[in-house]
Amino acid sequence: SIANAVPASDQFHPALVPSYVEDDLVGLLTAERATKRAHQQDRERGLFMRRMTRYRETWLHTFPEIGTDADLLRILRMLSIAALNNELIDIKSTTAFVGLPPATVSRKINQLMQLGLVSKKPDYLDRRRVYLVLNDSTLERVRKCIDQCLMSIKMEPFFMA
Repeated sequence: SIANAVPASDQFHPALVPSYVEDDLVGLLTAERATKRAHQQDRERGLFMRRMTRYRETWLHTFPEIGTDADLLRILRMLSIAALNNELIDIKSTTAFVGLPPATVSRKINQLMQLGLVSKKPDYLDRRRVYLVLNDSTLERVRKCIDQCLMSIKMEPFFMA
């Protein structure tokens, strides 16, 4: 073996390394690992941002009537989640989930209704409560949109430089 070929006096022994050199080596290795981790996180962030941009573009392509109104898109996506989980959601809950003022949510819901994407359904037990429901055609478009998003993620290589 190589260790046997080197005279005992020339072999490396950890006890012979001064502590300041050892601290420097540990510091360098730690800094190198931190740099690699930061680069990996940057790549993952970049990949995440590309996916989110593609996801948003897919939604806007599927629902061109919304235009670039981020609030309409946010409400539509939130209603889509509820619909896909077979849940009913009322206007008050929509306001809480979306994080917009009630007047803005009401105005945006009216816009979605005028576009024919959403309808209101009364609560038969509590007449004051009104549920928001995606129309059948809207729900079908949502399913296709989600399928497109999933397909684009499956087709994408995991690591993109």
